[in-house]
Amino acid sequence: MSDFTFIPGESFNGAIARWAAENDVERMIDVTRAAGLVHPHRQTAGRAEPEGIAAISAEMDVCIGALAVLATPLDGPDLGQHSRRLLNGVSVPSALLETRRRRIAPAAFAPPPVDELAAPPPHHRALWDFRLLPACTETWQYLVHRCGNDDCGDLGWHHTPGIDLCEHCMGELADTPAGDVEPELRECLAHVAGLVHHDPARRAASLALLSPAIADMGAPVAIDLVYRLLPVITPGLPSPPHSLANADPRTLAIAVVAAWKFATDWPHGALAHIGNLVSRRATRHSDGNRGETMRFLDMGRLLGLRPEVEDLAAALRWELDIKGPHGATLERATRTSSEAVQLLSVGSQLVARFRRSGALATIPVLVHGTLQPRLSADDLELVADGISRRIGVDTLQSRFGISHHGVEQLEALGLIHLLRHPYFEARYTARQVDMDSVVDLERALADAAASGDPDRCTRPLVDAMKAVGGRMKPWGPVLDAIRLNRIPVSLTDGNGPLSSRLLIDPGSIGLVTAATFVAPTGWGRPAGALVTKVDAAETLNLCPKQSTKLLTRFPTVSGSHAKSVPVDQLLEIARRQISSVELAARRGISPAAAYFEARRDKVPWLGHAGFCRATAERTYLADGGPARGACGKDGRPG
Repeated sequence: MSDFTFIPGESFNGAIARWAAENDVERMIDVTRAAGLVHPHRQTAGRAEPEGIAAISAEMDVCIGALAVLATPLDGPDLGQHSRRLLNGVSVPSALLETRRRRIAPAAFAPPPVDELAAPPPHHRALWDFRLLPACTETWQYLVHRCGNDDCGDLGWHHTPGIDLCEHCMGELADTPAGDVEPELRECLAHVAGLVHHDPARRAASLALLSPAIADMGAPVAIDLVYRLLPVITPGLPSPPHSLANADPRTLAIAVVAAWKFATDWPHGALAHIGNLVSRRATRHSDGNRGETMRFLDMGRLLGLRPEVEDLAAALRWELDIKGPHGATLERATRTSSEAVQLLSVGSQLVARFRRSGALATIPVLVHGTLQPRLSADDLELVADGISRRIGVDTLQSRFGISHHGVEQLEALGLIHLLRHPYFEARYTARQVDMDSVVDLERALADAAASGDPDRCTRPLVDAMKAVGGRMKPWGPVLDAIRLNRIPVSLTDGNGPLSSRLLIDPGSIGLVTAATFVAPTGWGRPAGALVTKVDAAETLNLCPKQSTKLLTRFPTVSGSHAKSVPVDQLLEIARRQISSVELAARRGISPAAAYFEARRDKVPWLGHAGFCRATAERTYLADGGPARGACGKDGRPG
């Protein structure tokens, strides 16, 4: 008996080729013809009858049992391409087993580290013959079937120079280029490999991760389901019994991972996928998936696949069928597009657009054999309720008499709440605010103002805020301080903006100018953020005429209120220049007096935005801010 040692997980052909190389047998057919093989280009000795396996083991002088365990014998009748075979004892479709090409992971043939003295010799893994796996789960390389030499053909099982050598050019296969599997795909691919692993513990571990309904049916059903789901996930991939031999490895890997995830969350993952596809369909009576979804649901019995797969597909169809056992539940849980039009008071084209974009939740329903994207009744009710109590940010900005940035601060501080359903972002240009939160804030401010002294609180908050310069106005912190009775105010009756009706004690202006907005964790303007010209004018304390001339370099579409002024450039202007309005508010004099005094005292005039801030603060407001030296001719502080 030969002292040849089989390696756990080794493929049948790989073991014979390795034995042949060790025993100076140049052609593999010289070994496998003992089993009756006559065509060297297609090594199917692993599929031979027990007598053939015995003949090969005798030729090799090895234990028949050790060789037979690597074989891929028939599991059931021989139905040609519809047959099933055993791989590591697990029944799989014959079409999923490679026999012609030798697929390899080059890194597996690299010399082992010096400290791994007991590393096995280079060998070909049985899992590399499993077409459902386009990658090696040891090296995490995509499998290849050619060496790096462009003049060589496909690797096969003709000559046996060594399992780690190209049979055409004798080159080292370890040097063959191969792509790496993306890290996010590896875990699921390893679980799929576990279904047919030679180690029973690995098979049990993978089975335990599947949905109980599928796990109870066993690994063969799980494999067949993943195989049959591939074209449902990626139309164009072959469906049983067609071969996956020519599928793009990365495309196949992504589809296999998605199918595995469906099997672990069956049927919910598949239902969500079907609903997502049909919701985005652009034509009537389409499943949004080039017909692959309906072919899966209507597949019937397929030769070569376990019958349980058809049962799973039929059960999934019943989940969707409006005439099925769940029909009454589906009727209650869904609304047609026409009903959504009535409920939301928008056109049918808008409903279709929101459905396709995902702004409205979709539930797939099978009506008369056709998949229909109905809309979730609960989701529509949620949207309709939000519509009834929405207020746009622009409207709220006018209602409060504050900047858009001020509204953002209120939201960041939790004083108002946005309507965050995707519908409101898709439907409206401006963000929408929950009116209930606005009313709650107004009520809290009115309660705080009730304790204020009307005789002392005489200055409108909007005017007091003009004393804040060189930065964005801290509307959020100031209104929050008023709510908490930290800044005394009174409230006048009327319909004007809130910031005009809230009156503060002139002696409390220092509390306003001291307020600072500190963005909460996770909130903030992205780099290069923009503000509207109205917000920019408020920040700079300029009237419309002044701001129009100053900000003309930031073009906007006529009639548009779009944000167009970069925040960083705005703040650079604000830190450099000070308007007479701000000087007046901080000094307690009129804007005209502040202007003429600054001109008299030769404070550098920098144009439409006003005077040099550094010089003005040093001249009039020694305690009102940092003095950074006189302004140069270019208007920048020296």
